[in-house]
Amino acid sequence: MHASRSLSCASACSSIAFGSVILVASIKPSRYPSVILILVAQEPPSMSSRSLLLFTLVIAFSLGWSPARADLLFADVFREHAATMLLIDPDSGMIRDANAAAERFYGYPLQSLRSMKIQYINTLTPAQVEAEIARARTGERSHFVFRHRLASGDIRKVGVWSTPFDVEGETLLLSIVSDLTLMRDADDPFWHYQSGLEDKVDQQSSQILHYIAQLRAKDGRTIFVLFISVVALLVLSTALAKDVRRRQKAEAAAKRLLEKNALANATLQRFTEVAAHHLQEPCRRMASYAGLIRRRLVRGAGIAEVEPLTQTLEAQALRQRSLVRDVQLYLAAGQATRGSGVDDPATLVRQLFAALPERIGAAPVTLLVEALPPVPLDLTWLSYCLRCILENALVHSDPEQPLQIRVFSRSQGTEAGRLQVLVADTGPGIPAAYRERVFGVFEQLSPPALASRTGIGLAIVQRIMETVGSRASAEETPGGGVTLVLEFSDEDQSI
Repeated sequence: MHASRSLSCASACSSIAFGSVILVASIKPSRYPSVILILVAQEPPSMSSRSLLLFTLVIAFSLGWSPARADLLFADVFREHAATMLLIDPDSGMIRDANAAAERFYGYPLQSLRSMKIQYINTLTPAQVEAEIARARTGERSHFVFRHRLASGDIRKVGVWSTPFDVEGETLLLSIVSDLTLMRDADDPFWHYQSGLEDKVDQQSSQILHYIAQLRAKDGRTIFVLFISVVALLVLSTALAKDVRRRQKAEAAAKRLLEKNALANATLQRFTEVAAHHLQEPCRRMASYAGLIRRRLVRGAGIAEVEPLTQTLEAQALRQRSLVRDVQLYLAAGQATRGSGVDDPATLVRQLFAALPERIGAAPVTLLVEALPPVPLDLTWLSYCLRCILENALVHSDPEQPLQIRVFSRSQGTEAGRLQVLVADTGPGIPAAYRERVFGVFEQLSPPALASRTGIGLAIVQRIMETVGSRASAEETPGGGVTLVLEFSDEDQSI
């Protein structure tokens, strides 16, 4: 069962804090009945509010809409949206489908998610989970707060908005999951904890005053009772002070997240401006060469005369495809996560190297891989980083000179003992003045020998590393060459 099955009529509603986004897609009524998809995210009503409105998603289908069009609309929203979404069978609790955002959040592959029950993720007992599913199915409740278990073993507090959908005559629950960990409004656990402590203070104070009155009436031991009350209040005040410090830390984390988002938006803006020029250039050249070929064919040119022009046209088309591919990778790198990490990166390096095309030339290439510790980066993203660095070592080396590539790790002497994975080669190296620039978008030290080389590869590597709070850098290899360094921080800062 997948999300692409037709829906008769469906709607789900909630709201999200931070930022405002409105997306409206409509079809002209001249061909189809009108359909509107609206996603609204609005600011929280108040910082002191005791209610949290986290996510609003409204999907409205006209009664006359064709199921085929509904399939495409719902499947596209479900599959591509950044919100974590699950389709759950309310009878068995089986997860019928999940989107890519759910795969990133929970850390399980999509096939694994589609084969497990929600009871495995939810930390409540199976009976409690079934009771909550029944409430969602009947419409008694649509908003829940649970603790969900990730593939890494971490427990996250999440808000879940669950609404029944009629999918081909079968009722399923569409559940939208939002991580509450870093939010500091009324549903924040720190706020709940503080509120509970305040209630306890009021309750204890009332009990103490009542006890003082009783003792004063009985035997006049007022001083002793006052002492006890002061001690109790001091203990509770200390607990409140700790809670305030914990809340301040949460606020600081939220501030860092907002700053990180602002920096990411600025980076994407610059990338869009630069990418627009580079994407237009191959199109301009292809149009120019296509016109030249047409004119020569009109005047009766033969195959031999047109062949060089068609080769150039084909090369520009290949470059355009490579540019689009790398632009997509660069944008996707902003969603990189550590996931469960890679336990055996040495084997991964050998597999990636074996899959690379052979270098043209007679000189041999030697790969030396030392023992590597587990690396805290998702397998997909680590594979891209290592493959890109190995490809650069081969492409930029002299094919007539022997090349040695050494992969090793170090943590001694680094900041706070951070793990570093290093790939050192004995190629021509990179001048010191350009070692930071090579991680920029479309930065190349020499014209690309292949149309598929776009100059975005190392920029993608750097974006992956920065997204998870780490970094990439370049340094000189002793004896000649360049060493690319992947340095991992102890704290996961991915969103």
